[in-house]
Formats: sequence, C-alpha cells, structure tokens
Amino acid sequence: MRSGRSTRHLATVREQLAARLPGTAAYSSVDALVSDPSVDAVLVASPSALHARHALACLGHRPTCAD
Repeated sequence: MRSGRSTRHLATVREQLAARLPGTAAYSSVDALVSDPSVDAVLVASPSALHARHALACLGHRPTCAD
C-alpha cells in the first residue's frame, strides 16, 4: 500500500501531465483507465515488471489491444 506522501506525489504528477498534454487524461489506476468508456486506445508503456499485468487488464476490457 502506498504512503500518503507517495499518493499525493502521484496525484501531483498526474495533474502536471494532464496540464502539459491538453485533451489527455491521467488515471489513478489501471482499473480506472480501462473502465472509462471514452478511452479508445491505450499505449502500454509501463515498466517491465508491470507491463504484462497492465496489458492483460486492457485486453480484458477491450476487444482490441496493440502492444
């Protein structure tokens, strides 16, 4: 489980990325991402240790996934 400081830091990073990339969204979890019906495509660019889990989560919610 993440500490409060770590969670706040991640929230700040998401906000900064969203501000730098207008028209994009930042999510607090993979589940939130794949549950958003407005998401048409996902580029999985997570670290190697998380990549398979994230790609499988996307495959489980969308008919098409490109890796």
